[in-house]
Amino acid sequence: MLNRLKLSRLPVTDGNKLVGIITRADIIRAESDQVSGELPELGPQAEPSYVVFQQRAPALGQGRLLVPLADPQTASDLIKIAAAIAHGLHYELECVHVVPVPRSVAPAEARVDLQGVEPLRQLAMTYAEYSGLSVHFQVRAAHEVGRTLLEVIRDRHIDLVLMGWHHPTLTPGRTISGVVDTLIRQAPCQVVVVRPGRNLSFNHWLIPTAGGPNAQSAQKLLPGLLTLGNALISSSVPFATRKRGSA
Repeated sequence: MLNRLKLSRLPVTDGNKLVGIITRADIIRAESDQVSGELPELGPQAEPSYVVFQQRAPALGQGRLLVPLADPQTASDLIKIAAAIAHGLHYELECVHVVPVPRSVAPAEARVDLQGVEPLRQLAMTYAEYSGLSVHFQVRAAHEVGRTLLEVIRDRHIDLVLMGWHHPTLTPGRTISGVVDTLIRQAPCQVVVVRPGRNLSFNHWLIPTAGGPNAQSAQKLLPGLLTLGNALISSSVPFATRKRGSA
């Protein structure tokens, strides 16, 4: 219809009430998601996540930094960067591992292999002992990872999110990938995205200085990040900060 009428967008109405707008980009994005496999699982409506396990530390920080941990191979690098930032900001660390479950199974009824998650918990607790930070750890079963992280941000009063980005997206209209884009667009706090890469040292940092909230946020993170200098870890950290509503 868009092609036939030579239109760029169409209104969606419920009776006489406007409820949305569909654009060419929306259609292209949906088709690309279907081809690339990024389309969410079809089925019953997603339910809220279920806390399978949680371990709490004393609430001693001036804020809280959320670190989603998924891949044991990159989790060490991610939590190392998070700990450096948390030290600089005097924050606590909130580590979360989300176990995706099919829509046909309620998160509260899903079977979760906590033994398989134990390496991530041990890693988090090791950093708690090594760094002196208050480190919390939880495991949640969920239908949607992005929605679950938004739940954690709300429930645990998160001030900053640090998460990894591993694979580029080919979907038009998306900055990075589905889960990361969900947080960038909907999280009420700052989101820092880390892209693991080749082994590099952290002795040089490029900080935007043109002004605006993102530049100011990056400068606040810099003191903690500078402590990573002279230490080789298996990541390169081109990072971006985004605040809801900012360009």
